[in-house]
Amino acid sequence: MISTDYPQDLKARLADAVAGTLSLCLHEQEYRIATHAIVEFLTALNLTSEELFEVTRRADGMDTQTDDCIDQLIEAFAD
Repeated sequence: MISTDYPQDLKARLADAVAGTLSLCLHEQEYRIATHAIVEFLTALNLTSEELFEVTRRADGMDTQTDDCIDQLIEAFAD
């Protein structure tokens, strides 16, 4: 759970981190590794499932592959 005075700012920064991490990927294997790393750092922050869903939903992809990875994360966190 986010315990800060600025939860919306933190969620926006995390969404930027998700999008930025994926934007560096060029190949399918890199996307897979980045996706696993994103799951690790978001769950290590002990966010609620609603917060995880909101952060990934806010992330914007720069291309189709990035959007697909973000959609997969949203789907995983929505369950």
